[in-house]
Amino acid sequence: AAMGIIKMFYEWDWSGAEEEFTKAINSNHNNAIAHQRFGLYFNLLGRFDEARQELDLAMLIDPLSPHSYWSLTLTYFLTCEYEKAIEEVQKALEMERDYKPALYLLGRTYERCGQVDQAIEVFKKIFALSNSPMFLSALGRAYAGSGQHELARNVLKELQELSKRCYVSAYSKAIIHLALGDKNQTLDCLEKACEDRCEMMTWLRIDPSFDGIRSDLRFRNLLRRVGLSN
Repeated sequence: AAMGIIKMFYEWDWSGAEEEFTKAINSNHNNAIAHQRFGLYFNLLGRFDEARQELDLAMLIDPLSPHSYWSLTLTYFLTCEYEKAIEEVQKALEMERDYKPALYLLGRTYERCGQVDQAIEVFKKIFALSNSPMFLSALGRAYAGSGQHELARNVLKELQELSKRCYVSAYSKAIIHLALGDKNQTLDCLEKACEDRCEMMTWLRIDPSFDGIRSDLRFRNLLRRVGLSN
């Protein structure tokens, strides 16, 4: 299961990752973590029915794991079933109040529902818990989506300052640039993230942040480089 994660996120070897997850499950059908990670694999490829099957098994084996509820929330989020997404993510947060992946997905769901003010509050809370550049960039995208462009640009400046002290993925900047309408800057950042082999590039096929540029030739080429093209 660990090798599956490595092959998926860092080597972009999708067939190799599937082989490793299958080995993990075949060696122990009651390994909830393997089923949960295999479900994430299917989500990243847009194979949502298969993702649900694996995540249902993960929750059956370990019904007290917030990780499985978070992964199922992701499936509902990606299939635009937002009420179900919020219902599932709340279950994860009942188990672990400050579980950051669940809070992040709750904020994303609020964004997609048009409840941007609520999304901003959630992203502020996550960033207070962990000053991760990805959480800061989510706040910047939400600012841009609410029309607060100056605040969004301030976040881009903060990310630039952060990059002097730690690694800041160009993917983090890309989602803000696109929310601000800067298509070329977005694609430049994504190409830099691809050169860096940033793990977030594995979300490129499913992240609704990029729906507006999916037909762009540069974007389609990036999907191919990450192994995510149809």
